[in-house]
Amino acid sequence: MNEKINFDDLQIDKFKEEGLYLIFPDGNCICVTKNNINNYFQKIWHDNSVFPPHIKRATDLQLCEHCPGKYLNVEFCVALRPILPFLDEVDKYVSHDNVTAVLKTTNPSVISITHTDLQNALRYVSLLSIIQYCETNRKFWSYYFGVNPLEDIEQALTKIYLNIFWLNKGDKHKTHNAITLYTDEIRISNECLVKRLKLLCKNDAFINAYANTQMSNEFLSMDEDDILDRSFKIHNKKLTEIV
Repeated sequence: MNEKINFDDLQIDKFKEEGLYLIFPDGNCICVTKNNINNYFQKIWHDNSVFPPHIKRATDLQLCEHCPGKYLNVEFCVALRPILPFLDEVDKYVSHDNVTAVLKTTNPSVISITHTDLQNALRYVSLLSIIQYCETNRKFWSYYFGVNPLEDIEQALTKIYLNIFWLNKGDKHKTHNAITLYTDEIRISNECLVKRLKLLCKNDAFINAYANTQMSNEFLSMDEDDILDRSFKIHNKKLTEIV
């Protein structure tokens, strides 16, 4: 499972739909696209052979305390939508297995390709469920403007900080409060999702992906004054090495 897919072997024109394509050395490809999420979630959720009633009633599978759906008789956590359709396929592997991750975006139209491990590639799914699907956290979507889920965590944190700083018109006090609110609410949602994943998953890839996402968010709140300084130093060091 340590073999890498050669970039030259990838047929880029096959990645037509926006989403994440996970290509494994054994030839298997998991396509995390909106169509696949929508087409398979309801079918899987309502299949009692896959999710029997006693699992659905489990305490750790119930809605978060701060979820607005709790008061609207919502049947399930919508943050599970981008997870459940791919659970069985992802569970065939473990978090440190190598994978070639192809990320296709349409606005702008960009294809990013990286060789990484599965837990890192699944950061895309963790951010998709926590920021875009979660009813509570959708308000934070603008913090992720320009962020590539497959990029280095340090770079991602820098962009998130700059987005929050800009949205608060450069006011450091407001920026600090916004980061505190963001990390507190994301922490609650993420901890609930990790509990659900421990109930549903047979392997550790999804669980570690969400744990890593939470860890990076904690770094944002702990080191917010040093994030830009550290990022510029890393960038300057890379420029020096090039010269």
